[in-house]
Amino acid sequence: MTIKSALTCLVAAGKTICSKCVSLPRRTLLFLGLGLGLLAAAFAAQPYTTGMAAPALYNRPVLANAANPLSIPTYEGSGQAVHPDVVYVPGGWKGYKYWMVMVPYPYSNGIYENPSIVASNDNQTWKAVTNNPIVPNPDPGKYVQSDPDILLVNNIMYVYFRRNTKISGSSETTTLYRICSTNGVDWGYNPANPINPEYCALTATSIKNVNSRTFASPSVIYKNGKYHLFSVDTTDKKQVHYRYSPSGDGLNWYGDQTVSLTLDYAWHLDVVPYQNHYLMLINNYDLSSDPAYSTLYYFHSENMKTWTYGGAVLKKSGNANAWDSQNIYRSSFVIEPRSNGKTYFRVWYSAFKDNDDPGSGDIPHIGYTEAEWTYGSAAAPTCESWTDVYINDCNSWAAFEGQSPACTTTNRFVDLKIYGTNKPTQMQVVNVPDPSWYCTDSRINWPSSWSTYTPLLKGWKLFDSNGIKKVCVRLRNNMGESSFSKCGGEIRLQEE
Repeated sequence: MTIKSALTCLVAAGKTICSKCVSLPRRTLLFLGLGLGLLAAAFAAQPYTTGMAAPALYNRPVLANAANPLSIPTYEGSGQAVHPDVVYVPGGWKGYKYWMVMVPYPYSNGIYENPSIVASNDNQTWKAVTNNPIVPNPDPGKYVQSDPDILLVNNIMYVYFRRNTKISGSSETTTLYRICSTNGVDWGYNPANPINPEYCALTATSIKNVNSRTFASPSVIYKNGKYHLFSVDTTDKKQVHYRYSPSGDGLNWYGDQTVSLTLDYAWHLDVVPYQNHYLMLINNYDLSSDPAYSTLYYFHSENMKTWTYGGAVLKKSGNANAWDSQNIYRSSFVIEPRSNGKTYFRVWYSAFKDNDDPGSGDIPHIGYTEAEWTYGSAAAPTCESWTDVYINDCNSWAAFEGQSPACTTTNRFVDLKIYGTNKPTQMQVVNVPDPSWYCTDSRINWPSSWSTYTPLLKGWKLFDSNGIKKVCVRLRNNMGESSFSKCGGEIRLQEE
Protein backbone atom coordinates (compact mmCIF):
# COMPACT_ATOMS: atom_id res chain seq x y z
CA MET A 1 0.00 0.00 0.00
CA THR A 2 1.34 3.42 -0.91
CA ILE A 3 1.77 6.23 1.59
CA LYS A 4 -1.03 8.15 -0.06
CA SER A 5 -3.51 5.28 -0.03
CA ALA A 6 -2.59 4.38 3.52
CA LEU A 7 -3.22 7.93 4.67
CA THR A 8 -6.78 7.74 3.44
CA CYS A 9 -7.47 5.20 6.16
CA LEU A 10 -6.51 7.53 9.03
CA VAL A 11 -9.51 8.62 11.07
CA ALA A 12 -10.33 10.65 14.13
CA ALA A 13 -10.58 8.63 17.33
CA GLY A 14 -13.95 7.01 17.84
CA LYS A 15 -15.51 8.28 14.60
CA THR A 16 -14.69 5.61 12.03
CA ILE A 17 -13.42 2.05 12.01
CA CYS A 18 -11.30 1.18 9.01
CA SER A 19 -12.55 -1.94 7.24
CA LYS A 20 -9.08 -2.94 6.04
CA CYS A 21 -7.72 -3.92 9.45
CA VAL A 22 -6.25 -7.40 9.08
CA SER A 23 -6.00 -10.12 11.70
CA LEU A 24 -2.73 -10.48 13.55
CA PRO A 25 -1.49 -12.97 16.12
CA ARG A 26 -3.32 -12.58 19.42
CA ARG A 27 -0.44 -10.59 20.82
CA THR A 28 0.67 -7.51 18.90
CA LEU A 29 3.79 -5.50 19.64
CA LEU A 30 3.54 -1.76 20.08
CA PHE A 31 6.97 -0.17 19.82
CA LEU A 32 7.55 2.96 21.89
CA GLY A 33 10.86 4.76 21.89
CA LEU A 34 13.94 5.74 20.03
CA GLY A 35 15.69 2.41 20.28
CA LEU A 36 14.68 1.16 16.84
CA GLY A 37 18.21 1.25 15.51
CA LEU A 38 17.86 -1.06 12.54
CA LEU A 39 14.54 0.35 11.42
CA ALA A 40 15.78 3.90 11.83
CA ALA A 41 18.77 3.13 9.63
CA ALA A 42 16.53 1.54 7.04
CA PHE A 43 14.41 4.64 6.73
CA ALA A 44 17.06 7.30 7.29
CA ALA A 45 17.04 8.24 3.62
CA GLN A 46 13.29 8.87 3.54
CA PRO A 47 12.09 12.48 3.62
CA TYR A 48 10.32 13.60 6.77
CA THR A 49 6.57 13.76 6.29
CA THR A 50 3.69 14.83 8.45
CA GLY A 51 3.43 12.37 11.31
CA MET A 52 6.99 11.06 11.11
CA ALA A 53 9.20 11.03 14.16
CA ALA A 54 11.34 14.12 14.65
CA PRO A 55 15.13 13.70 14.67
CA ALA A 56 16.28 13.08 18.22
CA LEU A 57 18.70 16.01 18.20
CA TYR A 58 16.03 18.68 17.94
CA ASN A 59 13.47 18.58 20.71
CA ARG A 60 10.06 19.90 19.83
CA PRO A 61 8.12 21.67 22.56
CA VAL A 62 5.13 19.77 23.94
CA LEU A 63 2.49 22.37 24.71
CA ALA A 64 -0.69 22.14 26.75
CA ASN A 65 -3.84 23.97 25.68
CA ALA A 66 -4.50 27.17 27.59
CA ALA A 67 -7.44 26.82 30.00
CA ASN A 68 -8.73 30.27 29.08
CA PRO A 69 -7.96 32.85 26.40
CA LEU A 70 -6.30 36.17 27.08
CA SER A 71 -8.47 39.25 27.35
CA ILE A 72 -7.46 41.29 24.31
CA PRO A 73 -9.22 44.64 23.69
CA THR A 74 -10.30 45.19 20.09
CA TYR A 75 -11.29 48.52 18.56
CA GLU A 76 -14.78 47.32 17.54
CA GLY A 77 -15.47 46.00 21.06
CA SER A 78 -15.83 42.23 20.58
CA GLY A 79 -12.56 41.09 22.16
CA GLN A 80 -12.38 38.45 19.42
CA ALA A 81 -9.04 38.48 17.62
CA VAL A 82 -6.67 36.31 15.60
CA HIS A 83 -3.19 36.29 14.13
CA PRO A 84 -1.10 37.47 17.09
CA ASP A 85 2.53 38.36 16.73
CA VAL A 86 4.48 39.34 19.83
CA VAL A 87 7.68 41.22 20.62
CA TYR A 88 8.97 40.49 24.12
CA VAL A 89 11.51 42.87 25.68
CA PRO A 90 12.43 41.62 29.20
CA GLY A 91 13.60 45.06 30.30
CA GLY A 92 10.68 46.79 28.62
CA TRP A 93 10.39 49.13 25.64
CA LYS A 94 8.56 52.43 25.93
CA GLY A 95 7.01 51.29 29.19
CA TYR A 96 5.92 47.75 28.25
CA LYS A 97 7.55 44.31 28.09
CA TYR A 98 5.07 42.74 25.68
CA TRP A 99 3.93 44.25 22.39
CA MET A 100 1.36 42.44 20.28
CA VAL A 101 -0.08 43.09 16.86
CA MET A 102 -3.30 41.30 15.95
CA VAL A 103 -6.49 41.79 13.95
CA PRO A 104 -10.05 41.76 15.28
CA TYR A 105 -12.11 38.96 13.73
CA PRO A 106 -15.53 39.02 15.43
CA TYR A 107 -17.47 35.89 14.58
CA SER A 108 -14.98 35.33 11.74
CA ASN A 109 -16.02 38.54 9.98
CA GLY A 110 -13.08 39.76 7.90
CA ILE A 111 -14.37 43.30 7.46
CA TYR A 112 -12.77 44.23 10.81
CA GLU A 113 -9.37 42.73 10.03
CA ASN A 114 -7.06 45.71 10.43
CA PRO A 115 -3.68 45.67 12.25
CA SER A 116 -4.05 46.72 15.88
CA ILE A 117 -1.51 47.15 18.70
CA VAL A 118 -1.87 46.15 22.37
CA ALA A 119 0.78 46.01 25.09
CA SER A 120 1.28 44.46 28.52
CA ASN A 121 3.76 44.14 31.36
CA ASP A 122 2.52 40.84 32.82
CA ASN A 123 1.12 39.00 29.77
CA GLN A 124 -2.29 39.03 31.46
CA THR A 125 -3.56 42.59 31.34
CA TRP A 126 -3.41 43.88 27.78
CA LYS A 127 -4.02 47.51 26.90
CA ALA A 128 -4.64 49.37 23.66
CA VAL A 129 -1.81 51.92 23.80
CA THR A 130 -2.65 53.65 20.53
CA ASN A 131 -5.69 54.56 18.46
CA ASN A 132 -6.49 51.25 16.79
CA PRO A 133 -6.43 50.23 14.09
CA ILE A 134 -3.00 51.62 13.27
CA VAL A 135 -3.88 51.31 9.56
CA PRO A 136 -7.56 52.15 9.00
CA ASN A 137 -9.06 50.45 5.99
CA PRO A 138 -9.52 53.05 3.22
CA ASP A 139 -12.30 51.03 1.56
CA PRO A 140 -13.63 47.94 3.44
CA GLY A 141 -15.58 46.92 0.38
CA LYS A 142 -12.40 46.74 -1.68
CA TYR A 143 -9.58 45.91 0.72
CA VAL A 144 -8.86 43.33 3.42
CA GLN A 145 -5.89 44.12 5.69
CA SER A 146 -4.78 41.00 7.53
CA ASP A 147 -1.92 38.77 8.69
CA PRO A 148 0.23 41.33 10.56
CA ASP A 149 3.76 40.67 11.78
CA ILE A 150 5.74 42.80 14.26
CA LEU A 151 9.45 43.23 15.00
CA LEU A 152 11.71 45.65 16.85
CA VAL A 153 14.91 46.68 15.07
CA ASN A 154 17.30 49.35 16.30
CA ASN A 155 14.68 50.90 18.54
CA ILE A 156 12.13 51.13 15.72
CA MET A 157 8.98 48.98 15.82
CA TYR A 158 7.83 47.69 12.43
CA VAL A 159 4.55 46.10 11.43
CA TYR A 160 4.13 44.24 8.14
CA PHE A 161 0.75 43.10 6.85
CA ARG A 162 -0.88 42.03 3.61
CA ARG A 163 -3.56 43.99 1.80
CA ASN A 164 -5.84 42.03 -0.51
CA THR A 165 -7.36 44.16 -3.23
CA LYS A 166 -10.48 42.91 -4.97
CA ILE A 167 -10.26 43.37 -8.74
CA SER A 168 -13.40 41.80 -10.16
CA GLY A 169 -15.41 38.77 -9.23
CA SER A 170 -13.20 36.48 -7.15
CA SER A 171 -9.88 37.78 -8.51
CA GLU A 172 -7.61 39.80 -6.25
CA THR A 173 -4.07 40.97 -5.78
CA THR A 174 -2.08 40.77 -2.56
CA THR A 175 0.55 43.34 -1.57
CA LEU A 176 2.91 43.39 1.41
CA TYR A 177 2.80 46.71 3.29
CA ARG A 178 4.95 48.12 6.08
CA ILE A 179 4.50 50.86 8.67
CA CYS A 180 6.66 51.75 11.68
CA SER A 181 6.84 53.72 14.92
CA THR A 182 9.47 55.09 17.30
CA ASN A 183 7.22 54.83 20.36
CA GLY A 184 4.51 52.24 19.66
CA VAL A 185 1.84 54.93 19.92
CA ASP A 186 2.29 57.10 16.83
CA TRP A 187 2.39 55.13 13.57
CA GLY A 188 3.38 56.22 10.10
CA TYR A 189 4.71 59.59 9.03
CA ASN A 190 3.01 62.89 9.67
CA PRO A 191 4.89 65.86 8.13
CA ALA A 192 2.94 68.24 10.35
CA ASN A 193 4.13 66.40 13.44
CA PRO A 194 7.20 64.36 12.44
CA ILE A 195 7.54 62.15 15.52
CA ASN A 196 8.57 59.29 13.24
CA PRO A 197 11.07 59.45 10.36
CA GLU A 198 9.72 59.59 6.84
CA TYR A 199 10.53 55.95 6.14
CA CYS A 200 7.88 55.01 8.74
CA ALA A 201 5.16 56.07 6.31
CA LEU A 202 2.75 53.36 5.21
CA THR A 203 4.58 51.85 2.23
CA ALA A 204 3.89 49.09 -0.26
CA THR A 205 6.95 46.83 -0.47
CA SER A 206 8.17 45.16 -3.64
CA ILE A 207 6.11 42.04 -2.84
CA LYS A 208 2.91 41.96 -4.85
CA ASN A 209 1.81 38.37 -5.01
CA VAL A 210 4.50 35.70 -5.32
CA ASN A 211 5.06 34.32 -8.80
CA SER A 212 1.57 35.62 -9.70
CA ARG A 213 0.13 33.78 -6.69
CA THR A 214 -1.36 35.36 -3.61
CA PHE A 215 0.40 34.81 -0.30
CA ALA A 216 -0.56 34.60 3.36
CA SER A 217 0.98 35.08 6.78
CA PRO A 218 4.18 37.03 6.10
CA SER A 219 6.79 36.53 8.82
CA VAL A 220 9.78 38.87 8.86
CA ILE A 221 12.96 38.44 10.90
CA TYR A 222 16.08 40.59 11.16
CA LYS A 223 19.40 38.78 11.31
CA ASN A 224 22.97 40.01 10.72
CA GLY A 225 21.89 43.32 9.22
CA LYS A 226 19.38 41.81 6.78
CA TYR A 227 15.64 41.27 6.73
CA HIS A 228 14.32 37.83 5.82
CA LEU A 229 10.75 37.16 4.73
CA PHE A 230 8.69 33.96 4.83
CA SER A 231 5.15 33.57 3.52
CA VAL A 232 2.74 30.76 2.66
CA ASP A 233 1.83 30.15 -0.97
CA THR A 234 -1.98 30.24 -1.04
CA THR A 235 -2.06 28.41 -4.38
CA ASP A 236 0.11 25.50 -3.29
CA LYS A 237 -0.48 25.16 0.44
CA LYS A 238 2.52 22.84 0.83
CA GLN A 239 4.98 25.58 -0.07
CA VAL A 240 6.58 28.46 1.80
CA HIS A 241 8.38 31.28 0.00
CA TYR A 242 11.62 32.73 1.34
CA ARG A 243 13.08 36.11 0.32
CA TYR A 244 15.65 38.50 1.72
CA SER A 245 16.32 42.23 1.64
CA PRO A 246 20.07 42.63 1.06
CA SER A 247 19.94 46.39 1.25
CA GLY A 248 18.66 46.12 4.78
CA ASP A 249 15.70 48.40 4.09
CA GLY A 250 13.06 45.70 4.50
CA LEU A 251 11.14 47.03 1.50
CA ASN A 252 12.88 45.60 -1.56
CA TRP A 253 12.94 41.81 -1.61
CA TYR A 254 14.99 39.44 -3.74
CA GLY A 255 16.01 35.82 -4.16
CA ASP A 256 12.57 34.24 -4.13
CA GLN A 257 13.02 30.60 -3.20
CA THR A 258 10.32 28.00 -2.74
CA VAL A 259 10.59 25.85 0.37
CA SER A 260 8.54 22.67 0.17
CA LEU A 261 7.22 21.55 3.53
CA THR A 262 5.94 18.04 4.07
CA LEU A 263 2.46 19.16 5.06
CA ASP A 264 -0.99 18.71 3.54
CA TYR A 265 -2.44 22.21 3.74
CA ALA A 266 -0.22 24.77 5.46
CA TRP A 267 -1.80 28.11 6.20
CA HIS A 268 -0.17 30.48 8.76
CA LEU A 269 3.38 30.52 10.08
CA ASP A 270 5.83 32.33 12.32
CA VAL A 271 9.64 32.12 12.14
CA VAL A 272 12.06 33.01 14.95
CA PRO A 273 15.88 33.00 14.95
CA TYR A 274 17.46 31.16 17.86
CA GLN A 275 21.23 31.31 18.30
CA ASN A 276 22.51 30.09 14.91
CA HIS A 277 19.31 28.22 14.12
CA TYR A 278 15.83 29.06 12.89
CA LEU A 279 12.55 27.74 14.25
CA MET A 280 9.09 27.72 12.68
CA LEU A 281 5.56 27.13 13.93
CA ILE A 282 2.98 26.58 11.20
CA ASN A 283 -0.61 25.42 11.32
CA ASN A 284 -1.68 22.68 8.94
CA TYR A 285 -4.89 20.92 8.02
CA ASP A 286 -4.29 17.15 8.01
CA LEU A 287 -6.44 16.34 5.00
CA SER A 288 -6.14 12.58 5.41
CA SER A 289 -7.06 12.33 9.09
CA ASP A 290 -8.99 15.40 10.25
CA PRO A 291 -9.43 17.84 7.36
CA ALA A 292 -11.86 20.13 9.19
CA TYR A 293 -9.35 21.16 11.87
CA SER A 294 -5.79 22.43 11.88
CA THR A 295 -2.87 21.54 14.15
CA LEU A 296 0.28 23.48 15.00
CA TYR A 297 3.56 21.96 13.76
CA TYR A 298 7.22 22.63 14.49
CA PHE A 299 10.10 22.83 11.98
CA HIS A 300 13.75 23.80 12.38
CA SER A 301 16.50 24.93 10.00
CA GLU A 302 20.17 25.81 9.92
CA ASN A 303 20.01 28.07 6.86
CA MET A 304 16.37 29.28 6.48
CA LYS A 305 16.06 27.42 3.18
CA THR A 306 16.03 23.75 4.17
CA TRP A 307 13.55 22.90 6.92
CA THR A 308 13.28 19.68 8.89
CA TYR A 309 9.98 18.44 10.23
CA GLY A 310 9.79 18.28 14.02
CA GLY A 311 6.26 17.12 14.77
CA ALA A 312 2.97 18.46 16.11
CA VAL A 313 3.16 20.68 19.18
CA LEU A 314 -0.43 21.80 19.80
CA LYS A 315 -3.83 20.40 18.82
CA LYS A 316 -7.36 21.64 19.30
CA SER A 317 -8.72 20.95 22.76
CA GLY A 318 -10.49 17.64 23.29
CA ASN A 319 -13.14 19.52 25.27
CA ALA A 320 -15.90 20.51 22.85
CA ASN A 321 -16.79 23.49 25.03
CA ALA A 322 -13.25 24.86 25.23
CA TRP A 323 -12.39 28.18 23.62
CA ASP A 324 -9.87 26.40 21.36
CA SER A 325 -11.94 23.35 20.43
CA GLN A 326 -11.78 24.13 16.71
CA ASN A 327 -8.78 25.18 14.60
CA ILE A 328 -5.42 26.09 16.05
CA TYR A 329 -4.64 29.12 13.92
CA ARG A 330 -1.70 31.53 13.51
CA SER A 331 0.68 31.53 16.45
CA SER A 332 3.63 33.61 17.65
CA PHE A 333 6.46 32.47 19.89
CA VAL A 334 9.62 33.54 21.67
CA ILE A 335 12.42 31.53 23.28
CA GLU A 336 13.25 32.76 26.78
CA PRO A 337 16.16 31.63 29.00
CA ARG A 338 15.24 32.30 32.63
CA SER A 339 17.18 32.85 35.83
CA ASN A 340 16.44 29.28 36.96
CA GLY A 341 18.79 28.05 34.23
CA LYS A 342 15.97 26.67 32.09
CA THR A 343 14.75 27.78 28.66
CA TYR A 344 11.08 28.15 27.83
CA PHE A 345 9.19 27.97 24.56
CA ARG A 346 6.48 30.65 24.92
CA VAL A 347 3.56 30.61 22.49
CA TRP A 348 0.66 32.99 21.85
CA TYR A 349 -1.85 31.23 19.62
CA SER A 350 -5.20 32.03 18.07
CA ALA A 351 -7.91 29.41 17.90
CA PHE A 352 -11.63 29.04 17.35
CA LYS A 353 -14.70 27.74 19.13
CA ASP A 354 -17.78 26.56 17.29
CA ASN A 355 -20.63 29.04 17.25
CA ASP A 356 -24.05 27.49 17.74
CA ASP A 357 -25.66 30.39 15.91
CA PRO A 358 -25.83 29.40 12.22
CA GLY A 359 -26.18 33.03 11.28
CA SER A 360 -22.59 33.94 12.21
CA GLY A 361 -19.13 32.41 12.10
CA ASP A 362 -16.95 30.67 14.66
CA ILE A 363 -15.62 32.55 17.68
CA PRO A 364 -11.86 33.34 17.72
CA HIS A 365 -9.63 34.24 20.64
CA ILE A 366 -5.92 34.41 21.49
CA GLY A 367 -4.40 32.28 24.25
CA TYR A 368 -1.01 31.68 25.79
CA THR A 369 0.92 28.54 26.69
CA GLU A 370 4.54 27.68 27.44
CA ALA A 371 6.77 24.67 28.00
CA GLU A 372 10.27 24.03 29.25
CA TRP A 373 12.41 23.35 26.21
CA THR A 374 15.91 22.39 25.14
CA TYR A 375 17.40 22.71 21.68
CA GLY A 376 19.59 19.62 21.44
CA SER A 377 19.81 16.16 22.91
CA ALA A 378 17.95 15.62 26.18
CA ALA A 379 19.84 14.34 29.20
CA ALA A 380 16.87 12.52 30.73
CA PRO A 381 15.70 9.13 29.40
CA THR A 382 13.77 9.70 26.21
CA CYS A 383 11.13 7.82 24.31
CA GLU A 384 9.36 8.78 21.12
CA SER A 385 6.11 10.70 21.47
CA TRP A 386 3.36 9.51 19.16
CA THR A 387 0.81 12.00 20.36
CA ASP A 388 0.50 13.38 16.83
CA VAL A 389 0.22 10.03 15.04
CA TYR A 390 -2.80 7.81 14.59
CA ILE A 391 -1.30 4.38 14.04
CA ASN A 392 -3.61 2.98 11.43
CA ASP A 393 -4.65 -0.47 10.31
CA CYS A 394 -1.55 -2.67 10.29
CA ASN A 395 -0.51 -1.77 6.78
CA SER A 396 2.72 -0.61 5.20
CA TRP A 397 2.25 3.02 6.25
CA ALA A 398 2.96 2.06 9.87
CA ALA A 399 6.01 0.14 8.71
CA PHE A 400 7.19 3.15 6.71
CA GLU A 401 7.11 5.16 9.92
CA GLY A 402 9.70 2.82 11.39
CA GLN A 403 7.20 1.38 13.83
CA SER A 404 5.66 -2.06 14.12
CA PRO A 405 1.98 -2.22 13.17
CA ALA A 406 -0.14 -1.44 16.21
CA CYS A 407 -3.50 -3.02 15.61
CA THR A 408 -5.34 -5.72 17.51
CA THR A 409 -8.65 -7.33 16.63
CA THR A 410 -10.26 -9.73 19.08
CA ASN A 411 -7.73 -9.50 21.90
CA ARG A 412 -7.67 -6.57 24.28
CA PHE A 413 -4.28 -7.63 25.65
CA VAL A 414 -1.14 -6.40 23.92
CA ASP A 415 2.56 -6.59 24.55
CA LEU A 416 4.23 -3.20 24.90
CA LYS A 417 7.83 -3.11 23.75
CA ILE A 418 9.31 0.00 25.38
CA TYR A 419 12.72 1.24 24.33
CA GLY A 420 14.36 4.04 26.31
CA THR A 421 17.69 5.80 25.92
CA ASN A 422 20.12 6.81 28.65
CA LYS A 423 19.56 3.63 30.66
CA PRO A 424 16.15 4.09 32.27
CA THR A 425 15.70 2.24 35.55
CA GLN A 426 12.01 2.79 36.34
CA MET A 427 8.78 3.32 34.44
CA GLN A 428 5.06 3.99 34.75
CA VAL A 429 2.41 2.92 32.24
CA VAL A 430 -1.21 4.06 32.08
CA ASN A 431 -4.23 3.94 29.77
CA VAL A 432 -5.49 7.41 28.82
CA PRO A 433 -9.25 7.94 28.54
CA ASP A 434 -9.05 10.50 25.73
CA PRO A 435 -6.65 9.80 22.81
CA SER A 436 -6.43 13.51 22.05
CA TRP A 437 -4.65 14.20 25.36
CA TYR A 438 -0.92 14.67 25.31
CA CYS A 439 1.00 12.44 27.71
CA THR A 440 1.91 15.63 29.59
CA ASP A 441 -1.76 16.36 30.34
CA SER A 442 -2.33 17.02 34.06
CA ARG A 443 -5.62 15.10 33.94
CA ILE A 444 -3.86 11.77 33.43
CA ASN A 445 -4.03 9.60 36.54
CA TRP A 446 -0.49 8.24 36.74
CA PRO A 447 0.30 5.38 39.17
CA SER A 448 1.38 6.49 42.63
CA SER A 449 4.56 4.38 42.49
CA TRP A 450 7.24 3.48 39.97
CA SER A 451 7.90 0.00 38.57
CA THR A 452 11.22 -1.48 37.55
CA TYR A 453 11.92 -0.71 33.91
CA THR A 454 11.45 -3.59 31.53
CA PRO A 455 11.76 -3.36 27.74
CA LEU A 456 8.84 -5.77 27.26
CA LEU A 457 5.61 -5.45 29.22
CA LYS A 458 3.49 -8.50 28.46
CA GLY A 459 -0.28 -8.72 28.54
CA TRP A 460 -1.19 -5.04 28.92
CA LYS A 461 -4.99 -4.69 28.92
CA LEU A 462 -6.53 -1.96 26.78
CA PHE A 463 -9.88 -0.32 27.37
CA ASP A 464 -12.92 -2.20 26.12
CA SER A 465 -14.88 -1.14 23.01
CA ASN A 466 -13.62 -0.41 19.52
CA GLY A 467 -11.61 2.57 18.40
CA ILE A 468 -8.23 4.18 18.98
CA LYS A 469 -6.76 3.65 22.44
CA LYS A 470 -4.03 5.72 24.04
CA VAL A 471 -1.24 4.37 26.24
CA CYS A 472 1.24 6.68 27.95
CA VAL A 473 4.63 5.80 29.41
CA ARG A 474 7.00 7.63 31.75
CA LEU A 475 10.64 6.63 32.07
CA ARG A 476 13.25 7.82 34.52
CA ASN A 477 16.73 6.89 35.67
CA ASN A 478 18.77 7.48 38.79
CA MET A 479 18.75 11.25 38.21
CA GLY A 480 15.53 11.37 40.22
CA GLU A 481 11.85 11.88 39.63
CA SER A 482 12.34 15.35 38.20
CA SER A 483 14.28 13.85 35.31
CA PHE A 484 11.78 11.72 33.47
CA SER A 485 10.31 11.73 30.00
CA LYS A 486 6.81 10.98 28.80
CA CYS A 487 5.70 9.39 25.59
CA GLY A 488 2.72 7.60 24.20
CA GLY A 489 1.37 5.30 21.53
CA GLU A 490 -2.03 4.83 20.00
CA ILE A 491 -3.45 1.39 19.25
CA ARG A 492 -6.49 0.66 17.10
CA LEU A 493 -8.84 -1.87 18.66
CA GLN A 494 -11.33 -3.45 16.30
CA GLU A 495 -13.66 -6.41 16.55
CA GLU A 496 -13.49 -8.96 13.77
